[in-house]
Parts: sequence; structure tokens; C-alpha cells
Amino acid sequence: MSKRLNKIDIKKEILNEDWINHPHDKFFKIVFSKIDNTIDFISKIFPTDVVNLLNLNSLKLEKDSFLDEKLKDSFSDLVFSIKLKSQNKIKISLLFEHKTKQADDIYIQLLTYLLNFYKTIKKGKKLELIIPIIVYHGKNEWKRKEFSEYFNFESEDLKRFIPNFDYILSDLSIYSDEDIHSKKFSRAKLETALLLMKNIYDVEKIIKNFQKYLKIIKPLLDAEDKY
Repeated sequence: MSKRLNKIDIKKEILNEDWINHPHDKFFKIVFSKIDNTIDFISKIFPTDVVNLLNLNSLKLEKDSFLDEKLKDSFSDLVFSIKLKSQNKIKISLLFEHKTKQADDIYIQLLTYLLNFYKTIKKGKKLELIIPIIVYHGKNEWKRKEFSEYFNFESEDLKRFIPNFDYILSDLSIYSDEDIHSKKFSRAKLETALLLMKNIYDVEKIIKNFQKYLKIIKPLLDAEDKY
């Protein structure tokens, strides 16, 4: 018979050194390696104009990773291929940000990641588009800036020499639990995972709201197929 966890047991689990002090790579990859979870995430989080271009049913998890040793200190990644409704194929990379605060060199990290990807394309082949998505759950809100804002120069005419690319950001720190629930994710496990990721550094809040979280997701769990 399984033992029911009390508040002390829960707190011990949450405060486990490996759980708090190390990147939650396995948890992230377990959640988002499920295609249905990732489709649900993309459909609710991505900008509508991007979602409208995608054939979500064609999403496929790839074995690729474009992290080098330095980037592994900052990210975990999952790479997906997906077809546009025009039938062209692109790649989507979910990058799980490890840090509890954003890095000032985020564009350098992303540029390195993109270059690692482009170098895998064989000579003579057309470059494929890759959309980087940062899933961030730090303690403070991510302050987004354009790449050009990191440079110190006065002339606008010089901006054309700066690499120009964008990324999609999912900043869980700006959402309340109600905001996440209001997204109406169809996958209960995805909603639960996002709630835990958002609140993982607030142990007391998780304990205090444990029953509340269960109440929020129970209707979805009741209707959801098991993995």
C-alpha cells in the first residue's frame, strides 16, 4: 500500500538538494517530449500569427541537440520538426533556461546555438529556419531587450551590421496560477508541470496551495487519457 505524503514529506521532497540546486532537465524533457503536451503548449503560448502558419499535427520530436559544452550550463533543449501549412518544413527548439535570472548575454548564447544548428546543414543545401523558444521560470521577470540595445553607439545607420533575429519567450514568472489555468490547456499534466515550474522556488506556497492545485487539475485529469 502506498504511503500518503503529509506536509513534512512534501517539503522534504521539494527541498531535496538535487531537485532545487540542479537544472530540472529530466522533468522538462519528460513533460515536453510528449508530443500532445508540446502541441498544447505551442497552441496556447506562441503568437497567434505564428501558430496560424503551423501544421501542428505534423510536429515530430527529433534526436538533434545543438548545445555545446558551454551552452549546457545554461539550457536544456528539445528539437522538433514541423511543417508549415505551405508544406515547407522548419524546426522548433524548446530551450529550457536553467538560471533563476536572465543572462545579459542571452543573444550571444542563442546566436551560438543557431550557428551550431546551421553548421549541421550540408553544403549546397538551403538553410532551414529554426525558431528558438525560451521556457523560463526564474524568480524575477525576464526583461526583454532588442539585441541592438546591448550595443553602445549613436548612429542608427550602423544597426544594419548587427545580427537581427528574434526568439519566443515563455516567462512563467509573470503569470499567476490563475493566468496559467485560464490558458485552458487541454493537457492536465502540462498545466500541472507549468504550475510547479512557476512556483518551484516558493516551497511554502506549493505546500499551502497543494490541495488547490489538485482541485484545479482534477476535472482535466478525470477526462484525460493516461500516457
